Amino acid sequence: SDSISQKWYKIHSLLDKFWKAFLQKYLLEMRRYGKWAELHKDVQIGTLVLEIDPNLPRGQWQMALIQDIYKSRDGHIRKVEIKTSKGVYIRPITRLVPLLVPDENNSD
Repeated sequence: SDSISQKWYKIHSLLDKFWKAFLQKYLLEMRRYGKWAELHKDVQIGTLVLEIDPNLPRGQWQMALIQDIYKSRDGHIRKVEIKTSKGVYIRPITRLVPLLVPDENNSD
């Protein structure tokens, strides 16, 4: 029978495998099929995003609000300024997952 520490190790090992698979497969598939590209068109100041940082442990990504948008010469959004609980940063749009886009028609 497995000891508690062995069970703990197995559970965390499975979680780590899931997290790696999520990073490598799911997020890459979203980029490949253009789901993010479609969302990037809707990204605007005030959009709630999840900052992707593969160097952080699973579950440690930060949520942030977009404060400013930087378009490239071709008119596409390439970088944004985000505000997290730790500060204000400029990040490439490809490192962000939009979670909630503000509704311009909603005055709440």
